Amino acid sequence: MGKTRLQAELACWKPVPTTIPAEWAMWIEELARETVGSPRPAHAYVLNVIRYDAREVGKLLQNWGLPWQVVAAGYLRIYDEELIKRRQLLDRERVMSHFKESLLYSRSIEEEQLGPLLSLPHRDLGALLIAVAIHYQSLVQLSKSEQRPGDDQKRRPRIESTGRILLHICTHLGMWSLKRKVEDVLEYLLRYKEYKEYEERYNHILNRDQSKLEAIQRKLIAHYQQMVGQPITIEMITCGVAGLKRRETQVYTSVVNKVKLTGFDLVVFHIIVPSVKDCYLAFGALNFLGTIQDRVADQIAAPKPNGYSLLAYNLILDGQQPYWHDLEWLRQECVSCALQIATVPMLAVIYYGCLYPECYRLYTTEATPTNTSAWLPEGAQFWNSTIGRAFYAIHHAILTNTTHISEHHARPVVVYDKLHNPLSLARGATVLDFAYEMGPQVGNYTASAYVNNRRVPLYRELDAGDVVEIITDKEVRVQDDWLEGKYAITEKALVNLRALLTAQLHRYRGYILIVRELERYHCTLSTEELDEELLWLVKRYDLGTRQGYLENFRMGSDAPYTPEWAALQIIKRREALNTFQSSIEVWIPRAVNEKQHLPMRLCNICQPGYPQEIVGCRRRSKFIVVHSLLCPCIRRVGGKGPTRYVPMEWVFSDSTLRVAFVVYAQDRQGLIHDITKRLLACPGLLLGMNARSVNKWRNAEIWLVVEVPDDQGALIVWNRLLAVDGVVRVNIDTEATLKVVAQRLERLQSNSSADENHVESGTWHSRNENSDSGLEQRNRVLKNPYDISRPATAKMFVGRGKEMGRLKMELCDAEYGKAILLYGPRRSGKTSLCRNFLERYVMPPHWYTFYSLQNVVGWADELVLRRIADEIARSFSCCFHLAPPVLDWSDQKDMYTIFREFVQQCTRQAPASRFILVLDEFGGALDSYQNGRLSSHFFDLWRQLMDDCPQLSLLIALPTRAHTMLTSNDFANVFSFAQSMPVSFLDQESAGQLLVHPLREQHVRLAPQALSYMMHLTGGNPYYLSLLGLQLIFYLNVETEKNYVVAEDIEYVVRDIIGAQSTQNFIFYSRELQDSKEATILEAIVELTEMNKRETVTVKQLASFLTLSPLDIRSRLERLRNGLILDEYISKKGSLNPYYAFKIELVRRWMARNRWFFNYR
Repeated sequence: MGKTRLQAELACWKPVPTTIPAEWAMWIEELARETVGSPRPAHAYVLNVIRYDAREVGKLLQNWGLPWQVVAAGYLRIYDEELIKRRQLLDRERVMSHFKESLLYSRSIEEEQLGPLLSLPHRDLGALLIAVAIHYQSLVQLSKSEQRPGDDQKRRPRIESTGRILLHICTHLGMWSLKRKVEDVLEYLLRYKEYKEYEERYNHILNRDQSKLEAIQRKLIAHYQQMVGQPITIEMITCGVAGLKRRETQVYTSVVNKVKLTGFDLVVFHIIVPSVKDCYLAFGALNFLGTIQDRVADQIAAPKPNGYSLLAYNLILDGQQPYWHDLEWLRQECVSCALQIATVPMLAVIYYGCLYPECYRLYTTEATPTNTSAWLPEGAQFWNSTIGRAFYAIHHAILTNTTHISEHHARPVVVYDKLHNPLSLARGATVLDFAYEMGPQVGNYTASAYVNNRRVPLYRELDAGDVVEIITDKEVRVQDDWLEGKYAITEKALVNLRALLTAQLHRYRGYILIVRELERYHCTLSTEELDEELLWLVKRYDLGTRQGYLENFRMGSDAPYTPEWAALQIIKRREALNTFQSSIEVWIPRAVNEKQHLPMRLCNICQPGYPQEIVGCRRRSKFIVVHSLLCPCIRRVGGKGPTRYVPMEWVFSDSTLRVAFVVYAQDRQGLIHDITKRLLACPGLLLGMNARSVNKWRNAEIWLVVEVPDDQGALIVWNRLLAVDGVVRVNIDTEATLKVVAQRLERLQSNSSADENHVESGTWHSRNENSDSGLEQRNRVLKNPYDISRPATAKMFVGRGKEMGRLKMELCDAEYGKAILLYGPRRSGKTSLCRNFLERYVMPPHWYTFYSLQNVVGWADELVLRRIADEIARSFSCCFHLAPPVLDWSDQKDMYTIFREFVQQCTRQAPASRFILVLDEFGGALDSYQNGRLSSHFFDLWRQLMDDCPQLSLLIALPTRAHTMLTSNDFANVFSFAQSMPVSFLDQESAGQLLVHPLREQHVRLAPQALSYMMHLTGGNPYYLSLLGLQLIFYLNVETEKNYVVAEDIEYVVRDIIGAQSTQNFIFYSRELQDSKEATILEAIVELTEMNKRETVTVKQLASFLTLSPLDIRSRLERLRNGLILDEYISKKGSLNPYYAFKIELVRRWMARNRWFFNYR
């Protein structure tokens, strides 16, 4: 019996699945059912477009055995944060904390920020594991799709990046089991065909050698028991498909070079013993069966920082020993077994890392020097322990990173070369640093490297005791990404890399061609500036390294591998950054005191220029010709008819357009002369010209770069070029001109082509500030500033100046505190208004408390008052840094008196301040009153409180329907002390600001028709404006080339909203209606508008459809209009038959599609 129990204790440890509290589990299931098919927030999507499976993520976290709060946060991470806040469940704050922190960790994974992910101690280990589970599950989800994601070149870099980050985290936290799974998934996604071939070989080798492996396993167990007399467990763990590829690149797969791999190359024998002493005992006992290959890695005496602790070595079995006589095949084969000896906790830390409960507590407990001794066993305690120094290594790593980060990085680590000669390097040094430490001749020619007999990348960080072998080549192997990809950290390596890369880069023919092309455009850059521009270019367009890009320059190559393309991209970027500016100032003539703007042109004879004194000659009110004062034309024009002289002045133009033209013409003598002569009379400057002639066809191609003051100046140049004799056509060079500028000029030219003279005589003046200026190229993935899950932040809060001013005047600036009832439809921005008012205008010594009554339905009076009082106490303490008054609910006084006295004591302790109490979602209290849970005394309390506390200002926010009830006969006297303040929707200017500015910041422009259409759909409702903006960003992240949004795009987004089962975005309207009759009226309006294909109906049409008189429905229509559900339009015939339409057209369209709404109550 004792042996059986001991053998069971020596089994491999596996995590115990977590049990979630019943109330949380029920709510998670309920939430999943209610939100099926509904839109998700932006953080629900990873790898740009994949929405991960929240249920699978939750199951994975549950199977990892993490605390239930972490598991619950993992299940809920796909939903809006507000949903969790509204639910009053056990330990909600900890779940919320994991939720929020996991968002930050996910962002770090997507942006490849390794600092927050790998720095010890972690702010929230549970949140980090949630982010890891989400991204791992997304990769698994991709691997199950029919389409091969690795074949998508746009998504492939994202997959590689995510996989690389996950591997770093798994190594850092010691999660080798998950690491191997990630490796296999990455191989499957990125190299599918190769993976399938390796998988077939992998299964074939294991199936072929399964019997041999099991035989060796039994013989090892029997030998140990025979020598030591104690039970032992040996388990075989396979390396995975990715491990098979590693084995093929390993230096010593066996003693001799093998033609093919065997099952012993794919399996590690884990020998599990009870204690540290037994590890060394097993090591000695098993060595009798063969000889040790290479060396022994003793990580028990010196564990790695992640707790990796074991004895590892390769044992070459001696098949000639008598002990192996029953295994005939072993005499012909030379077998090398990979053995790893450890205890059960050691093995658990190796394969599961921080998932092991003791290890998880160690990572999440503050490390202090005082508790170091608890993790460091000494003497016999160490000899008989089951974990050795593994926990001490983790504790020491956390403590060192916490208190001595700079000192930690300064300490050297000692590694060894192939001959076991020691070499000291800075902590964090890589394999490439090791190579350069041996000398530049080794580092520059490094081709590959092996660490501990395994092939590793050159950026692999070295640990103490590593054995490093560098493989060199005959040619220099230095690449650009060695410097850019953080392959090295030591100064010696970085200096050598920079010097060699700079020397190599300047020898490429492509480099010289780009320099020449830039000089053709009069752009001269220093060597350092051009190196930086090339680095930006290859990163911006994913062209690999600078070396690889320049090597691809060939005769006849297409863009981007041409010097013309590279030079133009560099010029455009430098123009956008205002680092490449023309050294010549642009001055344009302007008429002094001339009210009528007339077209101008320069005199063809004198060609005046700044700073010459000028005068204008105006004839027959057609145009003005600008002359210098000494121009002979002034005397000649005097006798040709009525001429009026106009005083002129030069004006500096600080906003210019740079446009490149391509002119196609029949080659002839004097062509360039005629073109330049034409351009002399045009506004602006000629910056450069380049031409070539095709002798076979006698065609000419001329490239021009001009700088003009505005669009009209560019069109004048365009038409002047077309007027030159022999010119066939003139096009804008889109490669050298900003895309939006080129499109705008082409559109203007096509519109004015029917009247060339009109273009020629277009008004010449500085550009209007409101004209469409050139937009930079947008990012492929736009950030989504719109959020319907929480109140609007200050940046997204617009158009409430009047309401904010009134609240400040009444609640803050008045001599005594006042009360205001802030009412409006649900989701009309009441909470955002309250929040932003408090943050913007309530400053010390004033203080405030914000409390939402949304979830008080079913609560009794005492519980509600307790929660409000707790929030007041917290706010008081945070604002004044004083202890709040003691609140004793066990007193004999009634609860209302206790609450009033508590508020009075708070205000007395801060006599010079104003206390603003905001009760949001007050409709929840009214619902609880209707359900019989709240008493009427709760509503009487607030009048008494206002009388007792002159310093108190009260702001109550509630829906329109609740406000109607509050002002009815039942409560008329109760709240007569409070002023009513309605909340309307945004005006057109504010709504436009909410839509246009966030998109413009990301270089996306809304067409005027699209903006008008969005206003028409939403009626200025900020919630639906944000919903449209949110879905529009999702749409633009799919259409990555679109930077100009038209009405058709908005229509596509609207169809997606209405068709996505977005019930939660509209169903709340059922609570805005007073009774079923109002629902019947709305249903009739929807039916009539669908029948008539019009958005409005008259009162008579509606009454006829309902078989009622107009007087019967007018009162309800008026109530719906006051509730901002309907809008009224007075017809030309008078007010007896007004028109009615939905205030929000989007709501009408949704109701037309979802007729079940009218029966839903």
